[in-house]
Amino acid sequence: MFMFWVQWAGLSQGDCTLSNIKVYQELINNSEYKVTLTNNCICSQSNLLLSCAAFKGPEPGDEDKVKVANGSSDCLIKDGLPVFKDYPITFKYTAAEKIEFNPISSQINCS
Repeated sequence: MFMFWVQWAGLSQGDCTLSNIKVYQELINNSEYKVTLTNNCICSQSNLLLSCAAFKGPEPGDEDKVKVANGSSDCLIKDGLPVFKDYPITFKYTAAEKIEFNPISSQINCS
């Protein structure tokens, strides 16, 4: 138990990277997609930006989960609030073709 505490307490920002953010998509019907974002690190990540060219916005009810950042081709997740391990973020969108959402930056929050 003590060894686990030492290892856990020693976590730093270097232990988590943007690659800990995973994006999964599934086609629900003709043109509706469900996106699930997960953070696979114990440290939260905030100000998470994803590339999202051609994304017009989420379906109604999901506006607090993702939005196009200032008219760019990037999307901000949860208005910049932290994304925690074991708390996936899901949203739906409608498009003729699947849109690629790739993590491009975040702030890693470890203490």
